[in-house]
Amino acid sequence: MPARQCPFCGKSVSNVHRQCPYCRETLPEVPNVHAAQPQWSNAQAHRKVRQGMLYMLLAGLIYYFVGGYGSPFQLPVAFQPIVSQFLIPLLFLAGIGLALYGYYMKKSHA
Repeated sequence: MPARQCPFCGKSVSNVHRQCPYCRETLPEVPNVHAAQPQWSNAQAHRKVRQGMLYMLLAGLIYYFVGGYGSPFQLPVAFQPIVSQFLIPLLFLAGIGLALYGYYMKKSHA
């Protein structure tokens, strides 16, 4: 049986009781809260799509320069292969995921 705490004496009281059996104070009504479906606005959905596209563009730009394809603009530091093999694709995939999440938000809101 679910129980709650008495706000006056702090003891555990059943949800069925309207009065605390220990301190005899009247318990306030418990609001019946239902889990509501989240309400997303189109602006939030568009922001997520744009943010995901920006991450994908950033990953492509970083890959271009780290991979050595930007001849006139060579980077003065050398990067470990883990950056170009794992981290940049991970950033790109995170961008795709964020863009798809924004698209899902937009479609589920409509």
